Amino acid sequence: MALTVKPVGWAAALCALLVLVTGCGSGPAYSEPAERSVAASAAASPSRSGERRPLGDNLSITVSGPTSFVPTDSAYPKSPRALGFDVTVENHGTTAYRPTVLVLTATADGVTARQVIDSTQGYAGLVGDVEIAPGAKARFSVAFAAPEQRVSVQLSAQPDPASRSMVMVFEGVA
Repeated sequence: MALTVKPVGWAAALCALLVLVTGCGSGPAYSEPAERSVAASAAASPSRSGERRPLGDNLSITVSGPTSFVPTDSAYPKSPRALGFDVTVENHGTTAYRPTVLVLTATADGVTARQVIDSTQGYAGLVGDVEIAPGAKARFSVAFAAPEQRVSVQLSAQPDPASRSMVMVFEGVA
């Protein structure tokens, strides 16, 4: 007898894996110093705020400078402060791109910072089944946990988790 799994079963399994991998509900908003499995693009230095950068896979990305804010009580994970970024992804290719596969990685003083979801303040991250059509772009806001004091911040992007292309899109003190 052959074992078949319906799409709903696959979706449930992927959701469970996502919870397991992200460690939902566990640990602090920061972790040990970041180690990159994919080297950041050495050919280009980090962009200035608002500068469009090639992301790979016929995509480009524009990231604002960070906006420091105090997360609300409903934000997750809890953090004394967060840094918000406005992100625009443009599709220059011939096929639609799903930005939900975009990987954004932030560090604060070399320590991995977790993404903060604070919908009350407009930092919901990427949700839903959005596609960016060829020639179109999408805008969204993301935030990352930060300590109360100003720190050195780096934000990197990958078009998808399987991509070998990682681009440093912001580096500065916030």
